[in-house]
Amino acid sequence: MIGYDSVPRIAPFKEQSLALLDTQDPAIIEAFVNAVHGLYPWDGFPDAGFFTNMLRDPSILPTLARMTADFPTPDA
Repeated sequence: MIGYDSVPRIAPFKEQSLALLDTQDPAIIEAFVNAVHGLYPWDGFPDAGFFTNMLRDPSILPTLARMTADFPTPDA
């Protein structure tokens, strides 16, 4: 997890990197990074394609990305 500190804009990468750099909410950035590493479901937001739309090439998901169905269900 990257925490809730402010995330600086990185000018050289803005044009070629993720749309994420236009998102200033640290909670969304943290959720995205956790989803890239398989720690948070890739389709965990109400819009299942939310993180996919942040990718430079939406047709290629991160190799560690896991969907909600891949996570264990809490005991009822």
